[in-house]
Amino acid sequence: MIMKMDFNKFLAELKEFPAIKAKKNTEPILKELEINGFKSPHVILFKGEDCASIEFDTNSEYEVVFHADSITEKFIEVNPYMAGYSLVMANVNDIYATAGKPLAMVLILAYENDQKQIGDDLVRGIIDGSKKFRVPIVGGHTHPNDTRNIASAGIIGRVRREHRISSSGARAGDIIVTAIDTKGHVGQKYTFGWDCTSMKSSEEVLRHRQAICEIGKTGFASACKDISNAGILGTLGMLFEASRVGAIINLNQIERNKPAHVPLDHWTKIFISTGYILTIKPNHISAAIELLESHDLSTSTIGKIDDSKKYKITYDSETAVFFDFNKESILG
Repeated sequence: MIMKMDFNKFLAELKEFPAIKAKKNTEPILKELEINGFKSPHVILFKGEDCASIEFDTNSEYEVVFHADSITEKFIEVNPYMAGYSLVMANVNDIYATAGKPLAMVLILAYENDQKQIGDDLVRGIIDGSKKFRVPIVGGHTHPNDTRNIASAGIIGRVRREHRISSSGARAGDIIVTAIDTKGHVGQKYTFGWDCTSMKSSEEVLRHRQAICEIGKTGFASACKDISNAGILGTLGMLFEASRVGAIINLNQIERNKPAHVPLDHWTKIFISTGYILTIKPNHISAAIELLESHDLSTSTIGKIDDSKKYKITYDSETAVFFDFNKESILG
């Protein structure tokens, strides 16, 4: 538990959390691409989204959702098997966050020529991940005799146009809900990861993710993001900034829906292997929670969207502005 006297210190340290600070480095690259890259009328959503949405054609009922992600070199060195597995999982999670279904992945892999075991373990993790999440690996590019360990992937999926949920659709008045599989454990070698999939069947982990697809069909949600390596609070900030909104988040509500043995200040920074943040239209909150929980996800109502463009956090009797998007940015 965070003591009341440590609240401001906690927020200050969280703002310096490397996984949150790193997000700012990507924005200049994306801005350059957006301004100077080739423009296509088929690209529906891009900036601020976890997945780009691309239409097949104007008459199609489906959109393509496309994403790419990578694993840090440090993670590969510490636990190459789980790095490979997580590469698949992280990409799959972003497709499901749109209410879409993954179709296929491509890889870019490299490992040092004297580190064949790392390469073998990395590939073994990728294979197990592809089987667990039932997504085929259909090619890519490999460098088996490189000077660095690299694991990146691109993934493609599809979603019905009327069911797709964006990362940037939150609106004032929406209720913020977390949907998490809390039955798992902190990684043994990577303590900023919550593993709740490796010990479970494909049927279980896909049932959890199918919940977001079902939410997409109902139209209950205005926005959704999977909980990334920036943790719950960092992921929330990216959603708010992309949606050009503010919010107030209740840390006490997050604390009530966390594993008892994980301290709150650590839990808020963890990448959660099955964890989603949704903004739900107020008149649908009860039905949305019932649907999510019917898929064995643990839910918590943690806050409310407003139009202030200020990201506020409250804990017990204290409230502070974590980010003021009128003056600062997470995404750069």
